[in-house]
Amino acid sequence: MNTSLVKVIVLIAFALGLGIVSVGCTGADIAAGVAQVLYAGLTGDEEGAAAVAEQVRTEVQEKERQELLLSQVPPAWKVEGAEIYFSQQVGTYVYVRPDQSWLKWNGSQWVLGE
Repeated sequence: MNTSLVKVIVLIAFALGLGIVSVGCTGADIAAGVAQVLYAGLTGDEEGAAAVAEQVRTEVQEKERQELLLSQVPPAWKVEGAEIYFSQQVGTYVYVRPDQSWLKWNGSQWVLGE
């Protein structure tokens, strides 16, 4: 699989998937479909296209989940340069500010990290 081509397709599909959401389809579904068609059309590799589509679906779903969680971070905590990601060590999503202070998601709200 051409890694550079996959990265370009992921970006294009992500942008299209988030920009167009229809009834019964998520942005991730649309992005995956676009990625599959693009990859298959550019390479002729149908099996690779299916793998790329699944990779895109997973990446877009994760991005959508992070954006939803980010929208729920208390305004006083939002700062430039903060990161949100799933922490294997903590077992949930964390919001980490550049000064290393952090919040963790408890399933319904952000709470101070310990």
